Amino acid sequence: MPSYTYADMPPTARVWVYQSNRVLNDDECRAVEKIVQKFAQDWTAHGIPLKAAACVRYHAFIILIVDESIQKASGCSIDSSVRCLKEIEHKYGINLFNRLLIAYKEVSTNKVAIISNNYFKQLLLANTLTASNIVFNNMIQTMHDLRYNWEVPIAQSWHKCYLVKKNAH
Repeated sequence: MPSYTYADMPPTARVWVYQSNRVLNDDECRAVEKIVQKFAQDWTAHGIPLKAAACVRYHAFIILIVDESIQKASGCSIDSSVRCLKEIEHKYGINLFNRLLIAYKEVSTNKVAIISNNYFKQLLLANTLTASNIVFNNMIQTMHDLRYNWEVPIAQSWHKCYLVKKNAH
């Protein structure tokens, strides 16, 4: 089957973002990216190849992309992607399904930090993080959103609800 990349995907392509509970080292990142790219290349729905791509971004996010204008991802095909991700979790000792962790970019290094929801709130209260810090909106659903709405300032994200609570104190 052909191999597609991030750049081959139209703005309407469906996107799933899986955030690791920790930043992967370089070797882990390369190995995981190889696994998910191979999975995307072989991914099918009801035996029909999907136009799919996969990548690892910032050593912390696995992104799966399907151009559903060609063939829609089915429940069974989505289940197969979850099985692949569960195998990666087991092999590398990571968690890709903990939605209570928040990732943000550290201003001084531009590297990704992954912290608990509670610690994120504490950093906001202490003004260590501000409305302008970049966070990742992993709830996005399209390639357009991945390109333009995934990395956003806290003030423009769903995380802004914590800013309101901070100001209420």
